Amino acid sequence: MILYVLRHGIAEDWNPEGDSERSLTDEGREKLALILATAKRAGVKPDLITTSPYLRAEQTAELAAKALGYADEPEGDGVLMPFSDVLETWADIRGMRELDSVMLVGHNPHLSELVTAIVGAGAGRVTMKKGALARLRVDPSSTAPRGSLEWLLTAKLAGG
Repeated sequence: MILYVLRHGIAEDWNPEGDSERSLTDEGREKLALILATAKRAGVKPDLITTSPYLRAEQTAELAAKALGYADEPEGDGVLMPFSDVLETWADIRGMRELDSVMLVGHNPHLSELVTAIVGAGAGRVTMKKGALARLRVDPSSTAPRGSLEWLLTAKLAGG
């Protein structure tokens, strides 16, 4: 399975309604547009897009869906919260094993920890910057996170 891991774009620093209601900034949207245009040229077309229920992640998932020609609405997934357990997320991924490609949209530190666990690197070895998109080849039949990092795209690499 191909697993795309997309961290939400740059968001406002504070929202009076709480952290979960922080919205993407204009800069965040612009940098995501660059990353997603590059991803589209690279042939990224997930079978499923799932997202954290936090506003900035939902907005990022919607931008990804539109940019990548994804026909459905991204699905909410509670295991993509900022401090979710990597093993719970892996169990979720294993449940999607019939799909060829899946995109997860969420937050740090969770996504950096997930990618690090999948590639078997030591703690803190992979950092998902805001808006970064990673492509991993994973083995969803494995009970433990297992796979390889094929590429990691940041806004800077995409020209932003």
